Amino acid sequence: MPRPISPRALSLAPCAAVAALLALASCSSSRSGAPGATPDGGPTDASAPDVGSKDGTTTDGTSTGGDTGPSPEAAPTDAGSPLDADTGVDASTIAVPGPASGAGFHSLVFEDDFTTTDTIATSATAASGYKWYWSFDGNAQPWSVHPTASAGSTANGNDGGGGNASPFGGILTVTGPGEPNDALITVPGGALNNAQAVLPAEGQGCWAHAYFEAYIQFQIDGTGSSDASTGWPAFWSWSVQGLRGYGFGGSSLTTANYSEIDFMETYGTIFGNQPGNWTATMHQWPANVSSDGHIQHTDSEWHTYGCLWTSTGTGTGQVKFYLDGAQVDQTVDSGTGQTQFSLEGMYQFIVLGTGKGWDMNVDWVRVWQ
Repeated sequence: MPRPISPRALSLAPCAAVAALLALASCSSSRSGAPGATPDGGPTDASAPDVGSKDGTTTDGTSTGGDTGPSPEAAPTDAGSPLDADTGVDASTIAVPGPASGAGFHSLVFEDDFTTTDTIATSATAASGYKWYWSFDGNAQPWSVHPTASAGSTANGNDGGGGNASPFGGILTVTGPGEPNDALITVPGGALNNAQAVLPAEGQGCWAHAYFEAYIQFQIDGTGSSDASTGWPAFWSWSVQGLRGYGFGGSSLTTANYSEIDFMETYGTIFGNQPGNWTATMHQWPANVSSDGHIQHTDSEWHTYGCLWTSTGTGTGQVKFYLDGAQVDQTVDSGTGQTQFSLEGMYQFIVLGTGKGWDMNVDWVRVWQ
C-alpha cells in the first residue's frame, strides 16, 4: 500500500512507507483467538503450517534484562534464573510457540508480562538496569502499567471491557507518542547518541535470529483521525547498529546501512485505510527499500503478533510474519544478494508505540532463540 514518506519519517517513523512501510483470567474461549489457550492465556500456535504445530514443551531458558547493576555501556542481561526477577513469572511454565519450536528456538531469552513498573526506566536518560527505555521527544510519559490488582478493569475488545488478558496479571497500556510510534524500546537509545558509544551486544536488549511475539489489543478505528502525525499502533524492531552517533529519535539519519522490521502496524483511517487494516514490512535503510507487505485485516480483540527470523546459510536468512501462530504474508529473504541485504549483520531491538490517544494494550512481549 504505497504512501509518500512524511517529513517525520526522516526521524525514523516505524514504517516510513507502506510499500516503500493483553484476557481473561479464566482463559475464556469467548476471547478472539482463545480456543486452546496456552498456560499464559494467549492463543495457541498450532495453526502455523510452515513450521509445524505447537509441541507443548516448556522452555529451557530465561529472560534477559533483570540485572540492575550499573553498566554505562549496554543494556543489562539476566543472570539465568528460571524465575524472572522482575516479573515473578516462572519461565518454565510458558509453552514454546509453534513458529519458535519449528525453528529450533526453545529458549525464552526475553519476556515481560508487565506485572510491575520496575522493568521500565524511570527517566529518559537511564542507561542501564531496565528492560524498557524511553524513546520519544520531550518529557511526557505516554504509557501506564496495570499490575495484577488493576489489570482486570483494563478495557479490551470483549464488548469494550472485561477480564484481564493473562493469569499473570499485568497489562501495559501505551497511549502515544504519535508518529514515529516509538514510546518504549529495549535498549537505552538516548544514551547511545554519541560517537564513542559502545553498542549493546547481542542478547542485551537486541537479538539476531529469533522469534519475536507480543499479545496485543487495540480498537481498530483508533481516534478517527486521518493525520499521519497522530501515529498508529506499532510493534516493530530496528537495528542497534544504527544507533551509534545517532541515538533513537534523533534529528538526522545515520549513513550506515541497517534494517527495520515492522512486525505489526495498523492504521485506522490513516493513509486511506479501512479500520482493521495492518501490514508487516521490512525496510532497508537509509535507502528505504521496502518489502512488499500486503494488507492484512484484524479486529479489536486480543491477538498474538509474531515475527520469525532465521538463518538459511552464511550471510542469508528469512523473515516470516505471524498472526495467532499462522503465517501471514510472504516470506522475505534477507542477506547477501537480497534487497534486504543488511539484516544478517544486525541485532534488532524491540519498539512499542502508538498514536496519541489511541491506546494499545500489551499483555506480554517475548523473544525466543
